[in-house]
Amino acid sequence: MEVWLAFLAYCGLVYQRTHASHDIYDHPTHPLPRPVVVRGSKDDEVPLLHMQTSCQAMGLQLKDFTAWQKKNIGKGGKLKKEGKP
Repeated sequence: MEVWLAFLAYCGLVYQRTHASHDIYDHPTHPLPRPVVVRGSKDDEVPLLHMQTSCQAMGLQLKDFTAWQKKNIGKGGKLKKEGKP
């Protein structure tokens, strides 16, 4: 979850609000056609389908996330310092 939230921040998205147990993220100056919804606790994994639809809402593809992930994830699956926004 930490990696996905860091990617959203890298894309310029910020936390907007919580609706039930879902956190809503959007771009502050260029709102998305559909805000990105992140569900569950911060320890949960993000389902692949949610990542795909979120990337589509941002005008990206899942391969953009995986490319960013390869550059910014170090040993043990932890974010490298330069990978944080």
